[in-house]
Amino acid sequence: MLGRHNHIGCLSLRNLLTSLAVLPFCPVVAAMFPRPLRVVLDFDGTITAKDTIGTLADLGLQFQQRRGLNLSASWQKVLEDYGRDHADHVSTYQPPVSDRVLLSEELAFLRGLQPVELRSVQRVEKSGIFRGMSREDLVKAGHEAQADGRVSLRSGFTKLMDEATQRGWSVSVVSVNWSRSFIAGVLSAYHFDDVVANEIELDGSISGPDVLGPLAKDNVMTTSEDKLRALRMLGARQGVSSGPGLVYFGDSTTDLECLLETRGVVMTPGTESSLMKTLVRLGYSVPRIQDVDQSCSSGPIAWASTFDEVLQSGFLAAGGRDSSC
Repeated sequence: MLGRHNHIGCLSLRNLLTSLAVLPFCPVVAAMFPRPLRVVLDFDGTITAKDTIGTLADLGLQFQQRRGLNLSASWQKVLEDYGRDHADHVSTYQPPVSDRVLLSEELAFLRGLQPVELRSVQRVEKSGIFRGMSREDLVKAGHEAQADGRVSLRSGFTKLMDEATQRGWSVSVVSVNWSRSFIAGVLSAYHFDDVVANEIELDGSISGPDVLGPLAKDNVMTTSEDKLRALRMLGARQGVSSGPGLVYFGDSTTDLECLLETRGVVMTPGTESSLMKTLVRLGYSVPRIQDVDQSCSSGPIAWASTFDEVLQSGFLAAGGRDSSC
């Protein structure tokens, strides 16, 4: 008798779920069956308290020094050439920053940075600062850099990851950092579904992530457009798409397109960052995260200074719900 009742119960549940597939959205039913949240984070300046490219370069220089090579002057030239190249692009680009008030105009400017970034990648490769470093070397270097404090994580990150584990959220990283292995080392204490980033090869060259296609060498990820493409390809690989259940965290204009594709959270100590100023200039309202209407899962881009603040706001709790707010 008990087995029969269980069978009837299963049939009833199956019928209910089948009906849900064709019925219009119902907030009450949606609350009964919340979808797992997908969290995607930038790495440098988002998960970490500050950019780590300088730290990664220092690790490369130290590696070469142990081999009897002093490449400090070569690295300094890489920095100087990039600074000059970037400044030239900014100063000569039309329309200038003060006149770019449309999203399309800003995206054209950001995407136009790709040649500048790729030339910098080529200079890094030519400098040889990473030549001979294996992926195991990079993982170890990243782990040690985090352990000894050279790389620090943003306040509340561990709590965010604990919450994700408890609630069954999917967590991934999308980064323009040069080394996925370095990122994996820094974050070795945590579980991620995917880490999408470039990679330093044994010969010192830099390749793009495989999620962007088989020709990784020709797909180095450097711009906001590249990150958006990676985010979409990652979603396709995981069998999901953007929507209220996807939250993206970023801190720079390289994250702009991903933030606008999702429920975005800008990680910043205040409203004066380049990304925040860009969003305001383009007409976006970016409230502090505790001021967002948490009854709406599809709300605006918000900003927060720490992951503690994000968790306390209830912003992520709304992510598993659909909403027409």
